[in-house]
Amino acid sequence: MATFLQKEIHDIGGTKRDVSNQLVRTDTIDLINQLRLSTPGALAKPQGGNSDYINPTPGTHGFPEVSAEWTHIKAVGAGSLCDRQLIVSNRAVIEGIHFKGPSNPLAVVKALSSSPANTVIFRSCMFERTGQPKLPVWVSVEAGTYAVFLGCVFRGGKYPNTGGVIVSNAGVAANVQLAGCISLTGLAYATVTSAGQGNISA
Repeated sequence: MATFLQKEIHDIGGTKRDVSNQLVRTDTIDLINQLRLSTPGALAKPQGGNSDYINPTPGTHGFPEVSAEWTHIKAVGAGSLCDRQLIVSNRAVIEGIHFKGPSNPLAVVKALSSSPANTVIFRSCMFERTGQPKLPVWVSVEAGTYAVFLGCVFRGGKYPNTGGVIVSNAGVAANVQLAGCISLTGLAYATVTSAGQGNISA
């Protein structure tokens, strides 16, 4: 949900400079609103419909369930943080978001009841677990869905001396693709297609 600035429209009985200044302010507000910026706390509920565009500014956001088809969430700059579990229940592209918190998993890609299958692209996102459950999961992908991770980082939250999975994929490995990603979890990639795609496990 974008945060829109409100215009103050009132009669100016002053000089031409006063009128000119108000016109400049009005035009500036129009330009800012066209950017559809979302400030922290603005994303309180899903919008529904088709093709939501969300451009979160730096700060902590509690993202809603992504339910509109082909929602595009793109961070305006570094520091756009999601501090709760993200549910993606429709096709989406998500870019530059830092998912951080104790949720297990941090993000869930849900299956659609209709065809074609749900497809989600995560690009340049960071998934950072702060809790240490015995079986940590960073992202969960339900059967019958597709997910692509491009240049993402997975870090934090590995419980000592136990297992866990970076991307829990209930479908076939070919349905989840990782390319150019980095795992700092101490875990290997599993249940996904990652070999030969420039991924690193440190």
